[in-house]
Amino acid sequence: MDRVRPGDVLTALLLAVILLGHLASALPRHRLLIPGDPRIEDFDSDEGQGEEDIPIRLPDDISVTEYFIKIQPYYPAPGIHLDEGRNMTFDGSVVMSVKIMRLTSEIVLNAANLKISSVELTDFLKRPVGIKETRLNNETEQLSILLQKQPRVGSVFVLTIKYTGKINPYYDAGLYYTSYEDSKGEVHWMVATQLAVFSARAVFPCMDEPAFKA
Repeated sequence: MDRVRPGDVLTALLLAVILLGHLASALPRHRLLIPGDPRIEDFDSDEGQGEEDIPIRLPDDISVTEYFIKIQPYYPAPGIHLDEGRNMTFDGSVVMSVKIMRLTSEIVLNAANLKISSVELTDFLKRPVGIKETRLNNETEQLSILLQKQPRVGSVFVLTIKYTGKINPYYDAGLYYTSYEDSKGEVHWMVATQLAVFSARAVFPCMDEPAFKA
């Protein structure tokens, strides 16, 4: 069996790098346009953020095993007419499986800059579970769902929440908007998500802390 010489390996690597460079240069390039704001110059998605940014920690009385999320965004697009006040907003719904870990009569989630439309709780036989009250605290970024009865530890429920929210500028993360300019000079809008560092709560109600991995 022939031995592979170090020089042959180096030559192959250099050829691969050159080939990748040619391929990259052949791809179309679009200039991204991010809405201007002086804060964007200092924006860093991870730097300077940590545990101290959470006003109040979530209790560990429950755990969420899965989320099913549906988002309907509203933003400028050819041929699309938006109702007044709907531009750069979205409708959302989330269905999650909630397991009771400790005795409690309250389900607490994170939610930031969301307007809650409805909250429904059922067991896995689809029987409704009584909700006494819901409270949304914008200062602590928490949604509290108070139950009529205290469920048993180990109980599993299906929680469905419908809500509306805003599509943010890039520097506010969450569900954000940006745009690009094509070769004809036409601007095209698009939306994307940045959920790291406590920004998932601005897209859907959830347990948005590192330990819970929303």
